[in-house]
Amino acid sequence: MNVLKLFCATAVLIAIPTASMAYGVGYPDTYSDLLWRVSSNVPGLSGCTELQVDATGDLNKSSKLSIYGALNCPQQQGGSYGVVGGAYFGSDGSFNMTLIVGSSTTLECTRLSSSLSGSCVYYNTSGATLGPAYLTFR
Repeated sequence: MNVLKLFCATAVLIAIPTASMAYGVGYPDTYSDLLWRVSSNVPGLSGCTELQVDATGDLNKSSKLSIYGALNCPQQQGGSYGVVGGAYFGSDGSFNMTLIVGSSTTLECTRLSSSLSGSCVYYNTSGATLGPAYLTFR
């Protein structure tokens, strides 16, 4: 039994440096004032024509970004909605982003082109489709 414990302890000690070298700590960058023109006919959101966000992540060590900002709407519509979410670059070079808009809507953009523009879909909190949106990166 003591031999088994010694073997296990030795295996763990050997594995620790290898595992710790595989993990690298990066330094995130923040990309400020990223702007998309938004067009949509979704009721309550059709006048919201600009998505303005900041994105933070370490693109040298990861393809993921944390996103936060606003979906800008006219004052008559109640002003802007706060947005928060995440994005990543796919292995095929596509840009994928999911944002919570306000408290009751999700904007999901899958496989946007390398120009970061393309079709997205608004969903409600139940996951039902509210309608399409088109984002054009500026």
